[in-house]
Amino acid sequence: MLFITFLSVMTVQAQTLELPSKLESSFRFMGGLMFVEAQVNGQTGWFMMDTGSNSSFVLNSVYFKGNETGQEVKGMSGSQRILNVQVDSLVWGGLRLDHIILPAMNFSSMVAEPGKPILGLIGSGFLRNYQMLMNFASRKIWLNKHSTTITEVEGLTPTLKLPFSLVGGFPVAEATVNGRAYRFVMDTGATDNILDSSLEDSIRTIWREKAAVTMQDAGAAGQTVRRGNLQRLTVGGLQMDGIEMSISKLPRFDIENNIYGILGFQFFKYFFVDFNYIEGSITCFDMKEVMPRMK
Repeated sequence: MLFITFLSVMTVQAQTLELPSKLESSFRFMGGLMFVEAQVNGQTGWFMMDTGSNSSFVLNSVYFKGNETGQEVKGMSGSQRILNVQVDSLVWGGLRLDHIILPAMNFSSMVAEPGKPILGLIGSGFLRNYQMLMNFASRKIWLNKHSTTITEVEGLTPTLKLPFSLVGGFPVAEATVNGRAYRFVMDTGATDNILDSSLEDSIRTIWREKAAVTMQDAGAAGQTVRRGNLQRLTVGGLQMDGIEMSISKLPRFDIENNIYGILGFQFFKYFFVDFNYIEGSITCFDMKEVMPRMK
């Protein structure tokens, strides 16, 4: 989860730019995160799909030089300074943006496969213009300005559906733990599901620790989390006993906004996901029902 403490130039411009009505892209998993291939100033590399960032596009300052802004970005692993970078062109999945200024930060902790660098991330500041469909089996993403359906899920009954709202630019939904409701950031840019450490005493009987690991986010360094399995989690009416859930201290922004958890890749990976910013809803379909339609 990345909280940018200012509205980037791209975030402001995205409201006035003529964005394409549809986008389609393949993606790849690396380190438990989703990456799409894009070009910046003619250089090809990877962008992380990160609904847990409230910016539109953020570049990797390892590969782009820019000007100091005096601003910072806050994530699970701390704070970083932000640069502004002049971009001649950004091309991804039918989208082309020319002559824009984008924020940049250091993503040196994120390691890509050999041959292509990690150039940045695409966040909710841009995605909020679309319905985003994600097929984790075929590794495909579709973005639509108008809500639609596709053959893979047409006529299927959803496994779960839950509303969300944008809080500080982050998609936030409600789930229950042991019968009590909490607000979660729905974050495709988090490798783990996370509960804030302040809840540890209340879940002691339903959470079993497995190991301490370093969770990677887009910050310069990872943060140690205690990973385990949680019973009695209910999301959108679906009880998900035994789901992987880590415990760690969440950023102050979350707690100040009554947010006590993150649902990340360890949640989304089970489903075909309709992440609909237009309607403010997340609809999930059972991949066992979707797979036969892909043949």
